[in-house]
Amino acid sequence: MKAVARLWRSVCLAITLGVMLGAPSAFAQKVTIGVISSLTGPLAPFGQQLRNGMRLYEKLHKSELPPGVVLDIVTLDDGGEPAKAAALAQELVTRYQAKLVTGIISTPIARAVASVTTTAKVPLLVMGAADPKIAAESPYIASVATTILQETRPLGRWAATRGFKTSYVAVADYPTAESSGAAFTRAFEAAGGKLVGKEVLPLAGFDFTPSLLKLRQATPDLAFLVVPPGKPTAALLSQLREAKPDGTNIAVMPRKLSL
Repeated sequence: MKAVARLWRSVCLAITLGVMLGAPSAFAQKVTIGVISSLTGPLAPFGQQLRNGMRLYEKLHKSELPPGVVLDIVTLDDGGEPAKAAALAQELVTRYQAKLVTGIISTPIARAVASVTTTAKVPLLVMGAADPKIAAESPYIASVATTILQETRPLGRWAATRGFKTSYVAVADYPTAESSGAAFTRAFEAAGGKLVGKEVLPLAGFDFTPSLLKLRQATPDLAFLVVPPGKPTAALLSQLREAKPDGTNIAVMPRKLSL
């Protein structure tokens, strides 16, 4: 919650500065902020936490805005669907005349929304998407999200220096998950570890058994696993227990999917 509050504070600060520097008559106006978040669908836990944190911070710090400045926060639900998110972004910049668009839970959603906001020359502040390349794709994009490299490089170095000599990387069939696995592998090998296998985990049906059997046969010291939260994670851990025979000593480093 504290992290979300810090993100929301940066939004308020950016809007306040923009209003103060951009228009002399700003101290008697309403400023609209568009929030696109995943309140339903597979990413709903993340989107709901983000929304709740923003609401709480606004409630506690509304009095810190300049006199006469009112924030109108319009929150729309993308359902975790990039195409829907792009349509909502278009609605925010045209119908609502949003001065800034923020929220954004996943990398595909970030790119879909960015195509709209960049064309409209409206700033986009990404709060959740973990791809480090997003902010560099447009001068109208900034990101305050934790990136894949920040999460996985330290884990790779840590594992290699804590006695894990070999690793097996299995990640979900999802671009940022694949990037996460690659970053872990580079850091692990740079610190002296050896990769003995890698696998892309299919998300259709959540049947990971064939991939886990390959993992077991490779007998690594450590398995680095990246899947989406919720049902995929529960299915993976359950199947991992079933695939792991008695006497097998494989350390498991599960990671939630960086979106």
